[in-house]
Amino acid sequence: MTQLARSPRNKHEPEVVPDKDSSTPKINKTYLEFIDSLSEDERANFLNFCEEKTKNLSQPVNDIEAWLAHTTKAGQNRWEVYYKKFVTYQQAESKKSQSSRSSQMKKFQEELEQQRQQAMSIYGNTNESMEALPNSI
Repeated sequence: MTQLARSPRNKHEPEVVPDKDSSTPKINKTYLEFIDSLSEDERANFLNFCEEKTKNLSQPVNDIEAWLAHTTKAGQNRWEVYYKKFVTYQQAESKKSQSSRSSQMKKFQEELEQQRQQAMSIYGNTNESMEALPNSI
């Protein structure tokens, strides 16, 4: 479950009720209460996500917040539908980022191992050369 931050305008905790259709809770509130419950960064990211998702609709969306405040043809709160998509998108991006960091770390470790082997090779050759030198030096 995603934790929602309270904004200065929204002093109360979001009301969460269990959703009978899934194991995730359903947020039961108005669009204004919902948008106020997001941190500034999450709000900006969510609205940018919605603008990106709606830019190719057959009818242009001029006011994204007014559009989100309405319901879909199926009677669902549009902001809830798009927030679920946003959370799914964020989770996928997080997994991609973790995978990328993991592969970068593996590559870095391989490079370190190559450098270690090169250093050991050089050190080993130097050590053998030192042993060949006369003791008078």
